[in-house]
Amino acid sequence: LRRGVQTGRPMTSLRVLFAARGIQQYFPYFRDAGYDVFDAAVVKKDREVDEMISSAERVAGAPFEASIRTEMWKAIRYCWFRAPSSMKRFIPPKSVPRLFLPKQDVRFRDQEVDYNLLDPERQRMVIRKFVPDDREGWKKLQFEVYKRSEAEVYLIKDIVRCVNHWCTAMDPQKMLKADPREEVLFKRIRKVEVKAAARKEVAMETVVEKERVVRFLSFIRLALGCLAFLMFAIPLYSYMKLSWSELAYWGMTTRHVQAGVWFLMGFVFVSAVAARHKPSIELIKVQRVQAICKKLYTQLVSFRFDTGPRRQDRQTNMMGEIAKYFGLKPEFDPEIQDDFEAANKPKDSKFEEWYARAASRKA
Repeated sequence: LRRGVQTGRPMTSLRVLFAARGIQQYFPYFRDAGYDVFDAAVVKKDREVDEMISSAERVAGAPFEASIRTEMWKAIRYCWFRAPSSMKRFIPPKSVPRLFLPKQDVRFRDQEVDYNLLDPERQRMVIRKFVPDDREGWKKLQFEVYKRSEAEVYLIKDIVRCVNHWCTAMDPQKMLKADPREEVLFKRIRKVEVKAAARKEVAMETVVEKERVVRFLSFIRLALGCLAFLMFAIPLYSYMKLSWSELAYWGMTTRHVQAGVWFLMGFVFVSAVAARHKPSIELIKVQRVQAICKKLYTQLVSFRFDTGPRRQDRQTNMMGEIAKYFGLKPEFDPEIQDDFEAANKPKDSKFEEWYARAASRKA
């Protein structure tokens, strides 16, 4: 106990714990085994508690009874529950301060920012709608979108936005005839088309398999319908000479009528299963993606042909003139290369000849 006061960690005597459970007469065995006090703030594991009891049994020279051993185990093991570090102050719900939480689907942080200026990842998370308001008439609010679509959907939206910006907001006079920026858009559209074609192949395999199952069910339905008609026709033909009351009694209780009922039920069940066949949603999505890609490709091609005369090729001609002046062989433009080869038949010239020719032209 003195050591516990000095270290600041509470030490508990086993005499007190055993006296609370009425087994204080077994304390001397634990004291002789070296377990008179122990740290009450440390969790004792099951193996450690069993080791303490086993040491006391070796001192006593005989094992304790099961009930006594259980009381010892609970006294030592449960002591940690009453340790100061384990005592938590109970906080009633009324003492918890209330917090102001806005609506889950409204965010005021970037509501007033232009939608095109938002981060692309943020644009996926929000949607803006006009809602009626008593003061303003119509008010634009921003709602959170917790349902995420596939990555291809946002990729197509980005391509559509880029194509529209290229065709409407850009000046054709600042474009080249074969503009690299336009080629990037063509490549992005082509990449989406390739992915859509691969997805369409997989979807078509599923559609073909479902159609095969539907055809098989149609055959089963036809067979069940024929069998049901045959089972009803046999007793009707056999008892045609009887009156309607006798026919209802003798004809409708035969095995053929019962089999016909079962065949008719099977016909209805198979018909219901076959009627649940619906068009493939995946195939519809892929076809829609292909239609959008085709439309974007046509829009870019039409825009290139319409703005072709207004586009500039001065940069290419300027580089060609520089190459012709210094006697270089241009490799970046096939047209200039052909003109240069026609004008300069000897292609292979040494550096000294080229330098002398360039120096004479400069002089």
